[in-house]
Amino acid sequence: MKSLKQQQFEYAKERILQIKKIKVDAAREMLTTEGTHLSDLEKLDLIRRGDVFLRSKATLSLSLMKAFDFSAYVNETTTDDKALDLVQNKVVEQASKLLDRLYFGDTSNIIEAIEAFEATEFCKVVSKKKSK
Repeated sequence: MKSLKQQQFEYAKERILQIKKIKVDAAREMLTTEGTHLSDLEKLDLIRRGDVFLRSKATLSLSLMKAFDFSAYVNETTTDDKALDLVQNKVVEQASKLLDRLYFGDTSNIIEAIEAFEATEFCKVVSKKKSK
């Protein structure tokens, strides 16, 4: 076992943590579907064309735009939380194994291990499991 100098150790640790964050952020972005929103002009156009109707419980206290039902034309931003949890768990597990190697002095081939961690596409691993 080859021991790392403190500066090398800190660099390797920070690199692992950085890759972990990048992987989780990329998974979150990949597993998030952006919602659709309408501008006021788009809403007004739908009202003028008669494509939207008054809500059944519309009251005078609501603004005009809130009185109409635009639900068929808008979607909220959603994230596949279950898949994200799977990816995040895999990423954290791999990062933890690498950090354990660093802390316990098993630094043989650590650069190759970090590079392999960086090259792993965790979202593809999860999507293959989901499709089975």
